[in-house]
Amino acid sequence: MCRATLVFALCLSSVSLARDVDVPLGERAPLVSKKMIHEVTVRDPSLVTVVVADGAVSLEGKEPGVTGITVKYADGEHERLLVVVGEGRSTSGPRREPGQTIDLKQSARAQAKAPAAKPK
Repeated sequence: MCRATLVFALCLSSVSLARDVDVPLGERAPLVSKKMIHEVTVRDPSLVTVVVADGAVSLEGKEPGVTGITVKYADGEHERLLVVVGEGRSTSGPRREPGQTIDLKQSARAQAKAPAAKPK
């Protein structure tokens, strides 16, 4: 029983890290999803910036390197993504910048493209 549980857990963890996003340096790459995004946590915000424009969530590459993000959807599901900025070569030395969480609940109406409520 324990062995089956371990194999199942390993399969789930490998699937959750299977997706990656390539972000060109100095440009934007969209976070494509069929679900509404509520929150994005960037492990190293010196590499990418989360941008919300025209109802779409994108990542903008600031410096070359590799980092991770966690996307929290409206249904509570979390997805971890590997983000490669530019060629993925990082600069020398470790970065000690703390992670950054972007709360997108306030822009959920724009993401969902819901029609405006009619005045009474």
